[in-house]
Amino acid sequence: MALAIRVDNPRDIVRNPSEKGTGFLELIPSTPVSNHLLTDARNARKQGNQAFEIRDWDRAVRLYTEAAKTVLQLGYKSLLQPSYLPDEVRKELLIIFSNRAEARLLLRHYEAAEIDARIALQLDPDHSKSLSRRGRSLRGLHRYKEAKWCFQRALTVIARNENLEMNKDFMEKSIKECSTCEQQQKTGVYNLVELLREAKSGRNPVCGEYVGPVTIGSAEDPNLGRAILVTRDVEPGELLMVSRAVAHVTSEDKIESIFKSYHDLVVSQVLPRARSSELFQKQVFLSL
Repeated sequence: MALAIRVDNPRDIVRNPSEKGTGFLELIPSTPVSNHLLTDARNARKQGNQAFEIRDWDRAVRLYTEAAKTVLQLGYKSLLQPSYLPDEVRKELLIIFSNRAEARLLLRHYEAAEIDARIALQLDPDHSKSLSRRGRSLRGLHRYKEAKWCFQRALTVIARNENLEMNKDFMEKSIKECSTCEQQQKTGVYNLVELLREAKSGRNPVCGEYVGPVTIGSAEDPNLGRAILVTRDVEPGELLMVSRAVAHVTSEDKIESIFKSYHDLVVSQVLPRARSSELFQKQVFLSL
């Protein structure tokens, strides 16, 4: 009995994963994604777009994820070498991940949104929408310097291509706001009059996070658990920290029911954020 094996392309050979030196590049097939898989992915993405349009961002994220999984049969590691992906697959994945980044941004899942935008930029480093979305994600993570770079890069891309439908004014405004937040984060100096004026006018105040001479640690009295502690002597009136609200509620209930309603509403907003971010979970639970 004879056995013949024909190999059309050496890259179609998958070595034994236990062999030394085998990496994921050897597991990427050279054959293109079949047309029906690409069609299925596009259909899932379009359904995600429809969910996005009606502001059902959770469903949009799920559908974009389904679309990505349909294309990436061998897993997400193949994105580390996008040049190995066919052009039509790369373009489809670019849209999927960039759209999912936007949906996650609107859910305030900044860490996940930043990862999606970063993947999209691996597929196309000059994709202006993904640059903007990564910038917004980084700003939400209080990484203002990196965010500013993304907006500046997006502005450069827009200047090179007049056909791009991007808001140049938004980019310039975002760069200015990131510069302000970066300075606030470094110095702890805020224009309280301007912040109050913005809040009263209904605008979103430009307010960067600031952490002064404080840390979270165990209280001297073990019965008190964890506490916010100063790291040095502080002067009366010295600014210790500034942080924007993660969740906020308003209530017209009577005083006897106000505490329960506040608790329920705050918890309902905080928990989804905590589940979406490892960093946020640490901040929340270390503060309890």
